[in-house]
Amino acid sequence: MFITSPPPNVTSYDVFLTTAGDVLIATGVPTRTPVPGEPGEFISHVDLSVVGGFGKYAEATGTMTFDGRTHTGTVPTTVDLVSRNRVWELSRLLRHSSR
Repeated sequence: MFITSPPPNVTSYDVFLTTAGDVLIATGVPTRTPVPGEPGEFISHVDLSVVGGFGKYAEATGTMTFDGRTHTGTVPTTVDLVSRNRVWELSRLLRHSSR
């Protein structure tokens, strides 16, 4: 994830690389909410719009949603994200279209 605009209107450019060398590209709107009583900890949410890629994802479209936590107190800063079902639906559609 690359942040492409500063707060308050943060946007991101997200690149997913598979072990086979295929690339999925998305743009998004990440948000972070501080966790009370836990300095450097944030609840993270990202809505992504898939804009294409390379290899089998060259013409991919769809949406992806991730929720998780950002740990800004670590060096380097880390993020633990969990995907929602839209990612599975996108993956399933891509698998069917490549047959």
